[in-house]
Amino acid sequence: MNKRLLAAALASAFAANAHAFLITVEPDDFTHEQNISALTPGVTLQWVSGSPVYAYETDDFEYASTGTRVFGYDAGFGVEPYWDDENQFRADFAGWVNYVSIDVVNNDEEGDNDSAYMEVYGVSGLLATVYTNGISFPGFETLSFYEGTVNISYILMSSADGADYNLDRMEFGIPAAPTLALFSLGLLGLASTRARVGGPRRL
Repeated sequence: MNKRLLAAALASAFAANAHAFLITVEPDDFTHEQNISALTPGVTLQWVSGSPVYAYETDDFEYASTGTRVFGYDAGFGVEPYWDDENQFRADFAGWVNYVSIDVVNNDEEGDNDSAYMEVYGVSGLLATVYTNGISFPGFETLSFYEGTVNISYILMSSADGADYNLDRMEFGIPAAPTLALFSLGLLGLASTRARVGGPRRL
């Protein structure tokens, strides 16, 4: 019976994780001002107007959460990294996912606690709005959202108070289910313990 329970638990865990994946979009992986809108499989990035997203090299007065490059856009004055409520960042996923995260970086050297939010959309419309907690300068916060069902189709980034901010390192996908794996290991330990306590088996 223990073997059957263990086999069933392992099969369930493997089945749940068979389609698991997690993809990172990191601006540092690309060159300065390179159009990166469609270079990562599974996602299309765009400025809300429909224009491309670029990798942007920060300077002495700008910051990134990792490395030196962030997401940027070109409003006709060259590539810049200042996202806000009018210049929104959008990411559309080729197949539905259930997890997404992105780094929001405070670029206001005057010391204001910039705030931003991420709108998460699915087939039925808006699923959730995730807000930053007020990011001090210099600093960043990772906004993330997880949905129990695979239902996320795209995200929009906007500003909560008109302030602008930088965006860096985005992750998306269907994470593996660690609880199922732990449950399987627990059953394995239980079966092993019972085998030892029960003494030798008759052949």
